Amino acid sequence: MASKTSKQLTILAVVAHPHDITHMCGTLAHHVQDGDRVTVVTMTGGTHAHNQKLIDEMRKPAEQRNLAILQESEEAYGNRKAGEFRRVCALFGISDARLLSYADYPWRLSEDMYQAVAEIILEVRPDIILTHAPRQTNERGWIAYTRHASHADCGIIVGEASGLAAQPDVKSGRQSHPHPTVFYMGVDFPLEQSELFVDISDQAENRIKAEILFTSQDHTPEFANKRINIGAGFMGWMSGTSYAEGWVRARPQLARRLDLTDEEIARRDLPSVEYLARIGKLTTVGV
Repeated sequence: MASKTSKQLTILAVVAHPHDITHMCGTLAHHVQDGDRVTVVTMTGGTHAHNQKLIDEMRKPAEQRNLAILQESEEAYGNRKAGEFRRVCALFGISDARLLSYADYPWRLSEDMYQAVAEIILEVRPDIILTHAPRQTNERGWIAYTRHASHADCGIIVGEASGLAAQPDVKSGRQSHPHPTVFYMGVDFPLEQSELFVDISDQAENRIKAEILFTSQDHTPEFANKRINIGAGFMGWMSGTSYAEGWVRARPQLARRLDLTDEEIARRDLPSVEYLARIGKLTTVGV
C-alpha cells in the first residue's frame, strides 16, 4: 500500500516563533517532494526570543557591557531572524513562508490572532494543520507539555481560528472551510505520548543545517549536531529508524480498516544487522 493518500494535500503549519518551524521541517520536506502545497506561518517575528547575546550582555555589570549589542534595534534583530526563517524554509523546499507581526514579549493572546489565522485558513484551505500542543489534557488524560505560554497558545489559536473558518458567513458570501485535521508537534509532549513518527532520516543533514542557520540564537555546528542527534535521533531510535519527527493527532483517526504503511513493512522485514545499522546511523555537519 502507499503510505499517503492519492489526493494532493494542502498543509498549513502555524508556529509561535521563527525557530519553532525547525521541529517539523523534515515532515514538511516530504510533503513538498510529493507535490503537496505547504504554507508555514510564524505568529511572531521572534524579536525578543533567544537573543542570547543581549541576554549575556545584560548579565554583566553596566560598565562591562558591549554597547553595539545593547544598541541593536529590535527591528534589526527581527530582520536577521526573519532572514534565518526564510533560509531555513527554502532549505526544505518551502516557498510560502509568512511572518505575522504579533509581539513575542510581552505575549498577549488576542481575538485578533484568531481572526488573522482564520483568514489564512480561508485563503489556504488546508487539509492538515501542524502546530504546537495547546494547554490541555488529551484523550488519555495526559497533560500536553509546552515550555512557553506562546507555544501552548498557538495551539489554542489554531483551534479557535479553525472554528471561525468553519462558520458560514452569508454577508461576505465566502466559502467556509470546516474540519482540517490537526497534528501537534511531538516535541511539545513527553516522548511516550507521540502516536506517529515520520521517518526523516533523509532530512537529518538539513535539520542540522537548519539549526546552524539560526546564528541569531548563537547556534554552533557542535550544538546543532548534538541537538538533532539527541532529539530527532532518539525519536528515530524509538520508532526503529535513524531520525524521526513525532506527532500527536488532535482527534482520533478514522479508517475503514486497519492497515500498515510501507515503512512499517520495510522495518519489519529488515535483517537484524541492517536494522541495527539503520537505527545506529549518525549524521554530522560542519564539525
